Amino acid sequence: MLKKCLLTIMVIALSAISTSVYSMAANPWPVFYHQAPLIKIIDPMAVVVGSMPEGSNMITINLTDVAIYSGHICPAMASGYILVKKALDRLYPDSIPERGQIRVAAMAASDLLDVASYITGARAFYGRDEINAHDLVVDPSLKPKQPGRYVMVFQRKDTGKTVKAVFDKFKLIPPKEVKGIKEFLLTMLAGKALPREKEEKWAKLNRLVKKVLLDTPEGVLEITPIDGYKFPESPKN
Repeated sequence: MLKKCLLTIMVIALSAISTSVYSMAANPWPVFYHQAPLIKIIDPMAVVVGSMPEGSNMITINLTDVAIYSGHICPAMASGYILVKKALDRLYPDSIPERGQIRVAAMAASDLLDVASYITGARAFYGRDEINAHDLVVDPSLKPKQPGRYVMVFQRKDTGKTVKAVFDKFKLIPPKEVKGIKEFLLTMLAGKALPREKEEKWAKLNRLVKKVLLDTPEGVLEITPIDGYKFPESPKN
């Protein structure tokens, strides 16, 4: 009986250790992903096509949704998620954001722009009409002189209120470490990473993601209001 009890205690302890890092759900993302703030947004198209009843078309998005969409969460993706939330909070301080009413421009195509598109619904075909034809664009003129900074612009179509959102990766990860991470990822893609190297790098990446989500260092993410920005038209097919 004593051996059986000890065995049971060991099983419970090992289970607790394993679930402290990764969720036991169908998609085993790290548990701390669920500590990221939620993003609420209204989607009119859900009512238009009958997917949701009128008045009940508010969608709640969490980080694991973005993880499923992108296939991964890295420090940049986590930063993009928090950056979009901060931009929407600034644009809609007293109300819920609405898809189809938000434009997004970025200095270059990237994972961060994909995250912004996924959350806001800003894309070339949302609603399939001319009104929404230019809601997601790349504007190279937004590229700053400072290296390591990624810039996006978010605008409310109903009020014209606009904010600039900046991710400064060098304030999260020093340039030398960024280079090391890129080299590791290339090694992984080539299938040449050693087991110990994988564990060390994965642990580091997860620490950075957790830092962004729960205690973002000052200056990594910046949201500032701007006036006079004109969205460029996206190329027509």
